[in-house]
Amino acid sequence: MGNLSLLITLNLSLNMLEGVIPSTLGNCHHILSLFLNDNKVNGKIPVQLLQLSSLSIVLDLSQNNLFGSLPIEVGNLNMLTTLKLSDDNFSGNIPSSLGGCSSLLRLSLKGNLFQDTIPLSLNSLKGLAVLDISHNNLSGHIPRFFEQFKLKYLNLSYNDFEGEVPMVGVFVNESAFSVLGNRRLCGGIIELGLPKCKETSKFTKKLHLYLIVTLIASALFTATCLAYAWCKKKRKSHLSQSSTCERHLKVSYSQLLKATNGFSESKLIGTAWRNLRHRNLLKIITSCSSIDFQGNPFKALVYEFMPNGSLHDWLHSSGNTSRLNLLQMIKILIDVANALDYIHNHCLPTIIHGDLKPTRFLGTSYQNNSTGIRGTMGYIAPEYGLGSEMTSNGDIYSFGILVLEAMTGKHPTDDIFNEDLCLHKFASRALLDNVIDIIDVNILNLYQDDRIVLQNNEENAKKIEECLTLTIKIGVACSMDSPTQRMDVKKVVRELQRILDTLENIYGTLFIIQV
Repeated sequence: MGNLSLLITLNLSLNMLEGVIPSTLGNCHHILSLFLNDNKVNGKIPVQLLQLSSLSIVLDLSQNNLFGSLPIEVGNLNMLTTLKLSDDNFSGNIPSSLGGCSSLLRLSLKGNLFQDTIPLSLNSLKGLAVLDISHNNLSGHIPRFFEQFKLKYLNLSYNDFEGEVPMVGVFVNESAFSVLGNRRLCGGIIELGLPKCKETSKFTKKLHLYLIVTLIASALFTATCLAYAWCKKKRKSHLSQSSTCERHLKVSYSQLLKATNGFSESKLIGTAWRNLRHRNLLKIITSCSSIDFQGNPFKALVYEFMPNGSLHDWLHSSGNTSRLNLLQMIKILIDVANALDYIHNHCLPTIIHGDLKPTRFLGTSYQNNSTGIRGTMGYIAPEYGLGSEMTSNGDIYSFGILVLEAMTGKHPTDDIFNEDLCLHKFASRALLDNVIDIIDVNILNLYQDDRIVLQNNEENAKKIEECLTLTIKIGVACSMDSPTQRMDVKKVVRELQRILDTLENIYGTLFIIQV
């Protein structure tokens, strides 16, 4: 392979390749992009590969079994724009030489064993748009220079960072960054729900001595007040729960009745049970525990108002004059998949939604596992009808149906479907023939508008059609009848992210052309 000295792009991804990366790749002095991701390659990265100054577009070695420290020669790739080394077994410190990759726009080191602090040399990567270093063993404070970067997304989750979360730049937008799983962080925007940071002490030794004397005096004074405090304790224990809730907005039954036009179906986005903290889950504003006008107990949770309605409205409502384009649709599906990944893999105990459907989005909430058959016809996993317990695989089935409905515009209970033909089979058959024929006409219309710009770029047009096909494949893989054959939610997120990356590159080019 090293004899292919004029090679420009090499894509060997998604195979079963084993062994080490051949050092002879260092002879490909004209190569611009190298994809070896999603194989079983092991060993260390050959230094010769990192000395290829021609690598200027993509180096993707993710989803392999590579190990060892990241060679300092990585800093030689000063023309590279995308570096993906995620989900391998790299260890040690992130080399300071990585700051030499000054052209990077996307950097992913997630899912490795990197440790220690983020090197200050990364301050030179000012062009970064996406940085993902989640799921490592990194520690220390979050570098302040991230505040100055024009990041579209920053993922620092599931490390061991400590101290204050900044509140400038990317850190002002909750959906643009993640610090989940870092238990020693504090501060940041209120949506993070982190504890307030303690003020740094600057006392002198003399002040320390004064403080000790004061504490002793306070202790003596406290002893004289114990009897009084004990008397107060009983009265405080009888305070009603409403006093605790006075921090929240008070909402009465009559106010909710008026605000929702008598709980009209036209105002219903979805129903909910419990609240979880995640950027893709709605936040509860307050609650209401009251009596309705018939004297019956009334309880309700009040969520943030969602002016855009539900995903079902966008897909099927005739009142919507505008429609979601492919890029927007994929972003929504990624948000749903990320939320599922969160409740399935990052909550203890694991939480099962049980009733996933378009009316739940853009407003949604989740509830714990329960017994009995739940769900909605067309979205409910087939094994539930046989008495099986609810599992995360059931949610994946519902998500698969949701993906197919979003892409085809067809409801799973439409008249065209019967015992011999369901939405899953409808999409599966199209994969064997022509997927474009089943894509929702609204998505196709927007796609055809884009083709006016794409008419001189057949490669981009082909990539968009491939994205449509891959999305249908995800929906089909998630909605298999057998629970064990359904796609894992982590893989769903990865595949959708790849589709989104492709579309963002294409539509970014379109934007430049149109301007």
